[in-house]
Amino acid sequence: VPGESGGRPSWRDSGGDGAGGDWQRPEGVRSCRRPGDEENSRPAGSSRIRWRQVFKSLAAATVTAGCVALAVWLLLLPGCVQTKLAPVVASIADTPQLPPNLPVAGDLEALKSLDSHNGIRTEFQDTRNDRHVLVIYLSALWVPDAQGGVLVMDSRNPRPDDLPGPKQSQPTTQQGFRSLAAYLAQAIGDAPQQNTLVLLDLCQLRTDWRIGVLENDIEKEIQDAINSLSRGSQENSAKEASTGPASKNLAVILSCSRGEHSWASPHLGNGQTAFGFSLREALAGKADEDHNNRLTVYELFRHVGSQTNHWVQQNRDRGGQHPVLVTGDKTVAYLDPLDNNDPLNFPILQVGTTEVPDAPASKSSPPKADLDTLQKLWAERNALQANSNPAPAFHHDPLRWQELTLRLQRAEHWIFWNQPRTASNELDRARTLLKQLTAERFPGVRSPFVRQAVLPRLVDPLSAPFSLPETGEEVVGPEDHLQDILERTRSTRPGETGDLATRAVQIRGLAERATSGAFGTLHLVQPTLVSADRDRRKAEDLLFVGDKTASTAMQSAETQLQQAMRIRSTLYSAMLFRNRLHSELPDLGRWAASHNVSRPAGQQEVIDDLVDSFDRREEWPSAARVEILLEKGQQKKEDLSGAPVHFRLLALFEQAHLLDRQLASCLSVSPGEDNPTGPGAVLSAQSLKQLQDLVAGAQTGLARLRDALGTEGKRCLGLPDQPESWRDIQDILRHTNLDAATRRQLVQRSISMSRKLGSDSASGGQTKPRPPSSGPGMWHALWAIKVLSLGRVTDDPSLLAAWNSWRSVKEKSDTERPGTLRKLGAEIRQLSLTKRQVVERLAAEVKQQDTVDTARAMLQRADRIARSLPASDAVHVLGGGMDPALALRRFQLAELLFAQAGRYVEDFWQGWFTRAAGACIAGGTSLEVPLFGQRAKELEKLLKQRTTLAEE
Repeated sequence: VPGESGGRPSWRDSGGDGAGGDWQRPEGVRSCRRPGDEENSRPAGSSRIRWRQVFKSLAAATVTAGCVALAVWLLLLPGCVQTKLAPVVASIADTPQLPPNLPVAGDLEALKSLDSHNGIRTEFQDTRNDRHVLVIYLSALWVPDAQGGVLVMDSRNPRPDDLPGPKQSQPTTQQGFRSLAAYLAQAIGDAPQQNTLVLLDLCQLRTDWRIGVLENDIEKEIQDAINSLSRGSQENSAKEASTGPASKNLAVILSCSRGEHSWASPHLGNGQTAFGFSLREALAGKADEDHNNRLTVYELFRHVGSQTNHWVQQNRDRGGQHPVLVTGDKTVAYLDPLDNNDPLNFPILQVGTTEVPDAPASKSSPPKADLDTLQKLWAERNALQANSNPAPAFHHDPLRWQELTLRLQRAEHWIFWNQPRTASNELDRARTLLKQLTAERFPGVRSPFVRQAVLPRLVDPLSAPFSLPETGEEVVGPEDHLQDILERTRSTRPGETGDLATRAVQIRGLAERATSGAFGTLHLVQPTLVSADRDRRKAEDLLFVGDKTASTAMQSAETQLQQAMRIRSTLYSAMLFRNRLHSELPDLGRWAASHNVSRPAGQQEVIDDLVDSFDRREEWPSAARVEILLEKGQQKKEDLSGAPVHFRLLALFEQAHLLDRQLASCLSVSPGEDNPTGPGAVLSAQSLKQLQDLVAGAQTGLARLRDALGTEGKRCLGLPDQPESWRDIQDILRHTNLDAATRRQLVQRSISMSRKLGSDSASGGQTKPRPPSSGPGMWHALWAIKVLSLGRVTDDPSLLAAWNSWRSVKEKSDTERPGTLRKLGAEIRQLSLTKRQVVERLAAEVKQQDTVDTARAMLQRADRIARSLPASDAVHVLGGGMDPALALRRFQLAELLFAQAGRYVEDFWQGWFTRAAGACIAGGTSLEVPLFGQRAKELEKLLKQRTTLAEE
């Protein structure tokens, strides 16, 4: 029948022999009657039913139902799994205040490349409405809270400074942060999936004092949070036991063991963590140990654990990195025996036969132009540090100096991570800062006289010959003016006074040098300068009338001027070196704290010594303590890996504290916070000798350490390609005073070594995790507190509390120690914030003071504390327009210019003195220091009176 058998006759159309007949059914007619018997061929009753066709239909329906049932059954087989991979990552904004979470983008891109392979679907929306295997990848950074808990940064712009301190109430929600339990609960929640695997990477940050991270020992807290979630799941399952789904299996793989660091490299995949790279390979099918095309939790864990540890051993740390598996109330290592029949060893995905694409590859080498620019900017920065005329940049503009160093270090970091655009931004910012550091410090003072005759003398050390720079401007100085007057009146004086005239000009120049050169210490030597000026004027008056007794007054004036210059020279040298210590010690402290943890030689010895000194109640700081530390720091041969170098560095911190105390006492002219009893005899010869001895001793120690670090930098250039070598290079790069050429070579060496180690990795051993100890966290905390104490000259109760907390860590048990260290980290974070807030408060309150001495003391204190702020806080203070160093310089220059104006008014001889006094008054007024407003008015009035009298 056409239409029933493809246009050919069917058996029903045949004449009985199967060959078919000649009859053709009319088009469109379909019948079950035989042709040729249209009337008698219709069957009757049940025989009319087409049983054969019914049976065929029933068979087809049965087969269809069976196929559906088989498909459902196959989906429920352990080997046939639909997997939903949900990456949840927190990429931190690129700001100096926060550590960048660099590898997160590479890990995320690599996981996304798995989409639709092996039944994996990567999704970023809520995944809690499916009943398949859920694999959650969590990557974020953490900080401690004040109670020792763990807070996870779950936003792009968290604000650690907004976290409450130890003595503040704890809010239930903290913007940008979530407690560890809440973070995991939000990610896992009440997902109805029977099987959920969480891959947790929270330890990419090794340490960061500013946000309170001292070490990564949070395994116990993660286990407690997971236990809480598991109990909640079991309780819910019990309520639904009769009708609900089976109890949910929850397994969590942590990227590293307690106290370890989650290592990463720009030359691993597309710039990934070792954990993330190994995970991607496992999910791509490489973890299928028994080749049954089915990947289970234990198979993935063993592969990720062994491959992560192997890469870290071969590239970063011989001690390795050891992921752990947390299930219920137990934690196991990948080297531990695992029962493959464990219910928690649920299947994750079906490994397909199609080839999974390779992970994204790493990018090309950094552009040579960026390295050239980096070297050039470091060289310019080092020149500013060594330049003494004008003063070194760290002395006159410390906050911008800190930001410049930070920007250059960040540029190195981004160059290493193959991020040329971001590195270029940092280099551009560094160029701007260099221009600001070399620009005129007082651009608002426009008077040619002040700019040529006064400002250049501000950096005169007064301890060596000094000449004014050639500016091309015709400006007559005070000594020039006196010489001109004496030349024009020579005929009116006896000839024997010629030598006295020459000496008078010399003393006049000495007076100008002593006064302008007293910048920063004028308030201390001004009584001596006033007395010297009185004798100088007397000598000049006697000289004009030819009285040879002028020599006596000249001698008195010269003696007093030299005394004032000695005082100022000693104080200036001490301030300059104190400021150098405040500039370099924070970086040296970070260098000491971050020594290669695989070789912690001498750390425990130093910790034990400091704890013992607490027990002995030794005074900190003290000259006796310095001697003890220097004695312990003696070495026959220079070695930067043992305890002696750390003892010598601690001695430098003690010497910096002693300098702070002595200078604060010397620079105070009235009782105050830095000097409660007032100055007394602080400017005695004995006090000045103590300052000189302190400076000399500290200079020797600092020079020795800098020389040793410079030698170490050159040694690192020749190291073999080994993980320890790469770590040594990273350590020495924390020292910011390497010469620019060596630094550039070290950066290039670290990049090439990182790439070569990755490509040459061979199979390595499987080391077990290091046993936990009190060393790493206490070691970092020691140097963090030392840096925070810089600039404090009185016993700060919060610092003493931090030291007591530090000391108590050693006494804690293994289970108590991590929480105690996290509390200490939160204390250190709060101390850092408080230090910055003190600087900002003092800079703001100066405007409310009604006496010059009080305002000066507040600015000096703010400037001293600000010099050792963390670089990120220096950027914050500059951004808020509260730079205390700039405010102090403007204050001191205004004080000096008004003092000079007063001298010229007292000298008044009309003409030149009128112009000079007017220029100084105008210059001081342009600096806009309100406290000197009344002084400006008094000088203007006096100058006007003198001018009027002279004209009459």
